[in-house]
Amino acid sequence: MRATLSGVAAFGRFVDGQRRRAASATDSAVKETARAVQAAVRADVGRVFARGGKRLAGAVRLKDYPDRGRGPASLIYSKFGRRNAGGYKDFIAARLFGADIRPKSGEWLAIPFAPRGMTSGRRQTATTRKRGAALAAEGRLDFVPIKGGRMALLVHRRKSYERIYFLLVKRIRFPGITSPAAYLARALARMPEAFARAWGRMAFSGR
Repeated sequence: MRATLSGVAAFGRFVDGQRRRAASATDSAVKETARAVQAAVRADVGRVFARGGKRLAGAVRLKDYPDRGRGPASLIYSKFGRRNAGGYKDFIAARLFGADIRPKSGEWLAIPFAPRGMTSGRRQTATTRKRGAALAAEGRLDFVPIKGGRMALLVHRRKSYERIYFLLVKRIRFPGITSPAAYLARALARMPEAFARAWGRMAFSGR
């Protein structure tokens, strides 16, 4: 009886050890897989954004955390966006997964128009938007339909020159190059190999 009980206790310790090893291997596999998917997302961002793609790729972040009751988890998210009353607008997701942007109210979306020869960029766009909004409020911008009325320009006209402040469109559609499901499928396909590697490392090290 003593020998039998001793064997049961040893088996219990073995099972506990294997359970701890499996938990550790799972944690390692989730982290390895998440980093691989993050690298794939960053590579896609570099392809989609012709200007500043390498810098924007760095905005794709990763956070590892324990999901209570479900085990280790990793969150891949973007820091390139803007907060507003409706939540967080992720600019990267719109280009990767596609988006159909329409005006919330009214008929047109207004895109600030940088004049030829002037430096483009966030500061110039903000200046154009601010100045154009002030002229529009004063009723000093003319509405000029183009493309058969599918688009339009808001133009400030003076005797010596004309300046376009806004391009008006009814929608902006980004087709997207992939989907969240594609990244998830890539992660699920990689997980078994990542788990096996982690398990093998622990077995080799005697953990």
